[in-house]
Amino acid sequence: MTAAEQKRGTHIGPLDGLRTLAILLVLLYHLTPGRDPDQGLRSLLFKIADAGWTGVDLFLVLSGFLITGKLLAARNDEHRFRDFYLRRVLRIFPLYYVALIAAFVIERPPFRAQLPFWTYTANLWQPPLGLKIIDVGHLWSLALEEQFYLLWPFAILLLSRKTAMRICVVMLAVAVGTRYALASSGAGWFPTFAWTPCRVDGLAVGSWLALWMAGRNAGQTGVSVPQKFGTEKPILDVGQTLLSVRSRLYSHAVLLATAIPLAWMVWRGKTGLVFVASDVGFRTILPLLFSLFYGALLVSVLDIRILGAKPFQLGARYSYGIYIVHLLFYPLLLGVIPYRGLAFFLIVTALSTVMAVLSYHGFERYFLRMKPGTMRR
Repeated sequence: MTAAEQKRGTHIGPLDGLRTLAILLVLLYHLTPGRDPDQGLRSLLFKIADAGWTGVDLFLVLSGFLITGKLLAARNDEHRFRDFYLRRVLRIFPLYYVALIAAFVIERPPFRAQLPFWTYTANLWQPPLGLKIIDVGHLWSLALEEQFYLLWPFAILLLSRKTAMRICVVMLAVAVGTRYALASSGAGWFPTFAWTPCRVDGLAVGSWLALWMAGRNAGQTGVSVPQKFGTEKPILDVGQTLLSVRSRLYSHAVLLATAIPLAWMVWRGKTGLVFVASDVGFRTILPLLFSLFYGALLVSVLDIRILGAKPFQLGARYSYGIYIVHLLFYPLLLGVIPYRGLAFFLIVTALSTVMAVLSYHGFERYFLRMKPGTMRR
């Protein structure tokens, strides 16, 4: 965390722990090939790994919460739109495009197959790449985020807070309805899993929480919340988490109400993506349930300071790089490393972490220093 971030209240330490959890879930899901959730003492871990694909939903909840909070803090900045998009470009683009260049130099699929990745539309269509030692399919989630953030700043910076909250609710309804319509019509798993209208649950939940929390904080401190851009007093940063006991009880109630059915589904093996893809009901409801669970978890951990400790700070700092690189050489490593299950997970996680650390300090920080203002993610 930079001194400027601390000054503006844009860094919330306990969320480092959640970001570390998110990348661990993704790694468990992708890097435990051959897991058998019905065998031995490792059964529970492998059942959790089967649900690890929802780590992306946790990332989306965190992203919606943090980015919306930073947009709220910048409502009265003179160059608010320019600075926001420039920060996104400098944080996301450099490593993303270097990874793509490296992948498509090593293997050279047809340009038409590459195009969705160059244009951040890989969540909408992915022609067969025919790659044998490289994998870039996981980059679809970055395309989803970038599409969302093309438009979301206009809602936060130009509309009222309550209107933006209503838009979040509409997005949730659209996501559930679209998933059901596609799944019940026999559409394949990819549209309901990756298309933007189908997978904005996490972004909508996180954004709604930031807007709601800003209103709670403002009311408790006597600061009026600006309903539209141009009012004199800036909205409070969501980093100032002054939630009432009632508000926290609400979050705990949602956490419990979603945790119980989700725990049952995980234990019964009903959260594995192979199973989910074949069941209309689970395809429709699971992303919403996990997004609500992760949203309630976010609010519930805001006072747990240990989640902002140094190990979690490091996990959060390098999570983006780990996510980018952990599957790049996955097919190659499957043929090189003679281990499966937990051993493969530990080896590839270590390699990915080393690559992410080198990337961050040797490459990404150069671009991060170019970001205007202080709202670094």
